[in-house]
Amino acid sequence: MGQSSDSSTFQKALVPYQAALQAYGSHHYKSYLEKLEKVRLYIPGHSDILYAQAQAYALNNDTDKAKIILHQLVSMGLFIPVNSDTIFNAIKNEKEFMALQFEFERNKTPLVNSKRAFVLSEMDLANEGMAYDSKTHTFFVSSIHKRKIIAISKDGEIKDFSKPQDSLGGIYGMTVDPVRNQLWACSNAVPQMQGYVPSMEGQTFLCRYDLNTGKLLEKFFINDTLSKHQIKDVTVTSKGEIYFTDMAENTVYQLVGKIPVRIIPPGILAGALGLCSTDDGASLFISDFIQGVFKYSIANHKVERLPLPDNSTVQGIDGLYYHQGKLLAVQNGVNPRRVIQCDMNKEENRINTVTILEVNHPDYDWPTLGVIQGSYFYYVANSQWTNFSANGKVNDATQLKSPVILKLKL
Repeated sequence: MGQSSDSSTFQKALVPYQAALQAYGSHHYKSYLEKLEKVRLYIPGHSDILYAQAQAYALNNDTDKAKIILHQLVSMGLFIPVNSDTIFNAIKNEKEFMALQFEFERNKTPLVNSKRAFVLSEMDLANEGMAYDSKTHTFFVSSIHKRKIIAISKDGEIKDFSKPQDSLGGIYGMTVDPVRNQLWACSNAVPQMQGYVPSMEGQTFLCRYDLNTGKLLEKFFINDTLSKHQIKDVTVTSKGEIYFTDMAENTVYQLVGKIPVRIIPPGILAGALGLCSTDDGASLFISDFIQGVFKYSIANHKVERLPLPDNSTVQGIDGLYYHQGKLLAVQNGVNPRRVIQCDMNKEENRINTVTILEVNHPDYDWPTLGVIQGSYFYYVANSQWTNFSANGKVNDATQLKSPVILKLKL
């Protein structure tokens, strides 16, 4: 049986989830299991919920069902340190459980297909997004900590593209509009950037650059002071339409003229991050860090979560890209971190298979976003995000490494 595709169930899951936490805290394990089973109906395929359910079965002395779920988690290619979980003490010496431990450990084995494309010299970038200009063969890399955009020429020359007077925040996702020769970038005032002060909170905007001159043409702000906003990723469709995700409000906006207009109602998405469009510009795909992948049909405004096989997971996706009818994703919210490819059905509303392309590359330290250029996927291997503190400082400069951009043959 595959995973459900109901797109309006996340809010419904919150009630049994809170009840499950209460039951666990009160040691009412039968109720804990019952509530988790309801949560799983609403959010199928989420590894944390599945693992909690396996624990709940063990707490209710149904270790056979616990092991069935653990086998499912192994088949997803995940690592979970079950050997250190005392809830499973009763079965730790069983042959089947020891085999599960081995399989979980084996899932951490690196699968290395990516090669280094570029190595940047500034170690404290907290580099996040990428874009590519096919006319000049220039790559762009964004920096959250340094609040800037960097250009890498076809000759490998690396220099700043944006200027200090542009007054940017931390730069997240970016994209190039090749028809209008423009670069779009997401700017947010976040505590991990240099020069942050609390009064900057909420300063978020989409910016548009002229690629010919490097001039910042305009900034676009969400005209809403009632909600917090933090724009994450941006895409330009083949029709020239601009869309971007808001990971604070968990929604998607379209830039209509100069006004950002919300196109997905609140309450459907729970972790809106990555965004891409189909070649014909008819649909968007959105990565929801908690629930998986959603499809938005632009003509009829239909939002649906893509179901997938039970032995796969698409939670924890950051960057999401459409390529020849398939989805490519950087999955940094699971262990081990990896790059996956999702093959869909003809209607592109179901994921048929998930193929793991890269796992635990030695350069990985919180991989994030990328860009497809030709038959290669270029992506940030080591944003080193966890080494940047909420006071705009680096936690330990001695642990920083040179930022690496990897390329993966598709």
